Amino acid sequence: MEIKQLKQVEVVTDVVCDVCNQSTKLEFGTLSAHWGYGSKHDGE
Repeated sequence: MEIKQLKQVEVVTDVVCDVCNQSTKLEFGTLSAHWGYGSKHDGE
């Protein structure tokens, strides 16, 4: 059985460049790394 409910969520609609303060709506990337316990870079 599925129970459905409408919920309001907050979504990102635009990303603004920190340097030129212009919209990067069409092209942007996010860089992240997870170098935790047991990873290839553990202890670096």
